[in-house]
Amino acid sequence: MRPGLSCDALPETQIIYGGPNARTGSSGSFSLKRQYPTADVWKTIAYEFDIWVFTTSELPNATTLYSNRVYSMTFGIFSPTPEHFVLNSSCSTDFNSTRGTRIKYIYKYHVQQVVTLSSPSSPMSVRLTISGLASASIDSLAFRNFKVYNFGSVSSSAQGYQNFPCSDSYFWNGTNCQGCPSECLSCSNGKCTACKSSYYDYGNGTCLTTACSGIFQTISGTNQCTKKCATGFYWPRNSSCVETCEEPLVQSLDQNGLPVCSSPCADTAEFVYPNRSCSSACDPLLKEIKETTIKLCLNPCDPAEYLYPDGSCKACLSPLSQSIKQEIQYCENPCFHNKTFLYEDATCQETCPSPSISKEDPSFGKTCKFPCSDKSYYYNTQSRKCTKTCEYPGEAIDSPLPKLCKSSLSEEEVKQVRAIADAANNANTASSTGAMIWSFISSSDSTSACLGPLAKMLQYIRFMDIMYPEKVLILMDVQSKDSGGFSTKMMKGALDKFPSHELPRKFQIYQASSSFFVNFWPALFNLSVILFVTLLVVA
Repeated sequence: MRPGLSCDALPETQIIYGGPNARTGSSGSFSLKRQYPTADVWKTIAYEFDIWVFTTSELPNATTLYSNRVYSMTFGIFSPTPEHFVLNSSCSTDFNSTRGTRIKYIYKYHVQQVVTLSSPSSPMSVRLTISGLASASIDSLAFRNFKVYNFGSVSSSAQGYQNFPCSDSYFWNGTNCQGCPSECLSCSNGKCTACKSSYYDYGNGTCLTTACSGIFQTISGTNQCTKKCATGFYWPRNSSCVETCEEPLVQSLDQNGLPVCSSPCADTAEFVYPNRSCSSACDPLLKEIKETTIKLCLNPCDPAEYLYPDGSCKACLSPLSQSIKQEIQYCENPCFHNKTFLYEDATCQETCPSPSISKEDPSFGKTCKFPCSDKSYYYNTQSRKCTKTCEYPGEAIDSPLPKLCKSSLSEEEVKQVRAIADAANNANTASSTGAMIWSFISSSDSTSACLGPLAKMLQYIRFMDIMYPEKVLILMDVQSKDSGGFSTKMMKGALDKFPSHELPRKFQIYQASSSFFVNFWPALFNLSVILFVTLLVVA
């Protein structure tokens, strides 16, 4: 019957309830006999087992209970005197035994004995006998985990109770006592249970000359190492403890059986990529991180950014193409591999004719940009400007992109008209200036003084809101660009301070000012210079 209350001092899985138990009293005896094979020669042997004692009251001499009052051992005809009979643990409880007695206490003893027989024996018979006990409080006994060891030719120095059935510097390997590794003070199954003073004890069967490091830290004032992380995983990158491992690392157990964040690569010399793939080299565009046992090749960009071939990180807009490789977002030229030009409409073309702007980059490929940043605007081939509409006399060409506002004249014709306009403009300036000077010097000829202003007035017809032939427009355009000259540049800061008002469309096209003084300042300046020079000559 199971107890009503569990014993806190003993794990429940170890408590023996029920038989076969030896009963007390004159009729309470129990005997176990075992025969061992003839092939073995038995000379020096060791045995051990557990004894559970169930009592109705507390034993006053529980820690000094004599083994010969509990059991007797017989090896063949030899009966050794018991030596090591130790109380391991005890607990209080309260339950009824199978014969109705009330069990109040449970004691667990462990028996160990090394025996040298008076003469070798083969085969060997072992008998364990339990007789009635003098103490009336003992209700029953139970025996478990009986083991017998045959030393054979093992040296007596290797035999002992410290690491039973071997001494503290040996361990039982299944057939005999084997020496512990050199760094162990004591060991079990070939692993250290204690380290020599010159070694650090990592508490997992490992003794090293190197101080506690990595996942371990030193217990102050000792050579004992304890793990840094009470819970979670150890992250070697920053020597911290984390609940989960960051991608692309995986959760694993290190050589000490402790949880760590490690590389998924079988070869620790390889780099691990964000998708947990492994490579001997890290892409030059990516961020390389080397730890003691981990080599990472990571994305240098923020999650919302794309990695460009030049290593920059930014948004990836059309006509560029987006791709994901090894869980990294790339922004690429879709025309790079066939070595063609990438247009802003996402097409790939063999050439990039004028007025589009071509650019070549060894890492990014060839691109062809439209002359206007806004694709809905027209590029005026005459003025080389971008305009929202194509005004007369330009011819609008909407397809293919870029949209053009093209002259009806050939390039040769445009060159000829510009040459004539430049010559006429220069001649007009020279003739008007010369006529004015001569007018002041020679008072008998007053008509020449009027020729210059009359020629100048011809330029003003460009402000009339009428449609002129294209060649006349080119002539007016050249004259408007050449107006001002030195005098305007000299006074530009002062002229810009004059009030500006909205003007009719034609005046805006030729960038006329709403101020009379600003518009006529070049003529006034020239007149002033002429008067000054004339006075010097006359004087």
